Amino acid sequence: MRPDVRTHLEWIRLAIEEMEQYAPLVGGFAAFKADRAKQLIVERCLIVIGEAVVRIGREAPELPLSEMKKIIMARNIIVHDYERVSIDILFIIYDRHIPLLKSEVEALLK
Repeated sequence: MRPDVRTHLEWIRLAIEEMEQYAPLVGGFAAFKADRAKQLIVERCLIVIGEAVVRIGREAPELPLSEMKKIIMARNIIVHDYERVSIDILFIIYDRHIPLLKSEVEALLK
């Protein structure tokens, strides 16, 4: 694996770790909805993840990451179309999709 691709994977891993550390999903959706700081942390981390995936797509499009296009689309919405950002969608991405991405990134980094 090329060093720059490995660096992008490390950025994804770090962003996921930061979400888990600073915005844990303790208390489910109700707690997440009530905590604006957690929402902002997740938004920021999803931007970092999305940008890393954009760069991976350019440099190593064959890399087996699920939902690359959806990750990039989510990043673009958060950055450019922020009035469409929904707390519900942020929670769903974090709760349902980030665990798969985390396991894929960890496997690629081994």
